[in-house]
Amino acid sequence: MLHPGYVRYFEAGIRALAEAGHAVHVAFEISREKLNESEVAARLATLTPLVTCGPAPDRTESVRDFLVRGDRTATRAGRPERPGGVEAAWSSLATTVRLMEDYLRFFEPAFAGATALRARAEKRLPRVYRPIVRAAARLGRGARYVLARALQLSERLIPTSPAIDAFLLEHSPDVVLVTPLVELGSQQVDYVKSARRMGVRSALSVASWDNLTSKGLIREAPDHVVVWNEAQRAEASTLHQVPPERVVTTGAQLFDEWFDAWPSRTRDVFCREVGLDPWRPFVLYVGSSSFIAPDEVPFVERWLSRLRRAPSEAVRAMGVLVRPHPANSRQWRAFDASFPQVSLWPAVDADPNGHQARRDYMDSLWHCSAVVGINTSAQIEAAIVGRPVFTVRPRLRARAGRHAALPASGGRRRTGAGGGHAGRARGPTEPIPRLGPGVRGARARVRPPVRAPARP
Repeated sequence: MLHPGYVRYFEAGIRALAEAGHAVHVAFEISREKLNESEVAARLATLTPLVTCGPAPDRTESVRDFLVRGDRTATRAGRPERPGGVEAAWSSLATTVRLMEDYLRFFEPAFAGATALRARAEKRLPRVYRPIVRAAARLGRGARYVLARALQLSERLIPTSPAIDAFLLEHSPDVVLVTPLVELGSQQVDYVKSARRMGVRSALSVASWDNLTSKGLIREAPDHVVVWNEAQRAEASTLHQVPPERVVTTGAQLFDEWFDAWPSRTRDVFCREVGLDPWRPFVLYVGSSSFIAPDEVPFVERWLSRLRRAPSEAVRAMGVLVRPHPANSRQWRAFDASFPQVSLWPAVDADPNGHQARRDYMDSLWHCSAVVGINTSAQIEAAIVGRPVFTVRPRLRARAGRHAALPASGGRRRTGAGGGHAGRARGPTEPIPRLGPGVRGARARVRPPVRAPARP
């Protein structure tokens, strides 16, 4: 795993493997305390001696250092050993080739509108190599193909990492699982290459809904690519050229618990605890990540101002519970808390990984009348619980954050069930009147839970 934050995506699967008698060792490329992720990993390792956690082998590659520099809360997971010579030269070449490949992919027609994704990939690539990629992009499809093939051939020439070879020999696994593999310039491909050289089967477990569309390439396909649904199966084949027979659809284990979840407190108790009138319906606003919404607070304040001036008395009077994204909560310190019947909850510094935090989140979704957000996986959980979900049109989304951050179909597929659970708002107050009778009373209207995209 890249860091302990990915444990939450696969905790249920790791537990199930251990319960079946399998030994699981989880290795982290970097450690991170941004959201107390290391505590989650440590708690997992204390449940059974069959699950162990530790750092991945230290290597000379520079992408990991770049990630650490870009995240002040991250530290290197391995020892600061830096062998030079031939190994360092191959490592440097691998980093350059992989970052160039990932930057080049965002000039393909499928990503024509993904300006934010292209800018992010460009920022990761050293400046000296950017003109090469831009020149190929300007010259058209043929030049892009030639450069892509040259980079692919370079990747094939790069030998396996001696550190990873030794690491796999030490642990002698029956199978190697990697995630997310598709981070920009990710060196996790070296685990796939080393495993293949040693005759060990490998698999990529896709962690999140947008991993195959908004990040880097699968440079060398593992024996299996485990995806959530048919949409991701198509993405693996069309965007990453993974042979269809290697793609396995299992559903998103991360969301399994939501299909059987129930609230831990009554609506009356919950509303009083968060500071809302229990006799009025309320809408839950779910925050997005800093990449999607770096300036989310001004957008929400404008939305609330429009909401309180709406022609409908029911709309003006209804409550709003604002739930910041855990990884993008600091900006909410500047939030204007003077709006009536609006509550910011939980607190900005709250730990999102505790058991009580999960119950609080469930109660927020269960007791609201609808969910509004820009672009976040919370909209999937809301759809599973059966709440109407609304997002905003790209014009409004651009005011809150990144314009065209994802390919056009990504948001529809995420909350869609054969056509789309999420509604799109033309204006800041449009979602509320469109809810119909469900918004008139204090009790939430429950829709049938959406199985796609979380379950195939």
